[in-house]
Amino acid sequence: MAFRAEAVASLRAMQILDDANREFVTSPFVKLETLPKAQYQQQQEEVAFYETYFKAVRIWVEDMAQILPVAHEVASQYGLA
Repeated sequence: MAFRAEAVASLRAMQILDDANREFVTSPFVKLETLPKAQYQQQQEEVAFYETYFKAVRIWVEDMAQILPVAHEVASQYGLA
């Protein structure tokens, strides 16, 4: 994770996040997995990091019924957990 990583990994992650040639895709589950805990613990810098990232997201994946079978097929094909 870019926010909590050690210096070298964090720097590389931030370079990726700042790359204007990249587009980000996420789902509401990622937001639910990251933002509430940081908010609860009043980690304002971490909250700001996540909010900045989520504002930059180009595509929000919400049709899970359509996506999950494809994701399962790809994960099975490449041995992904």
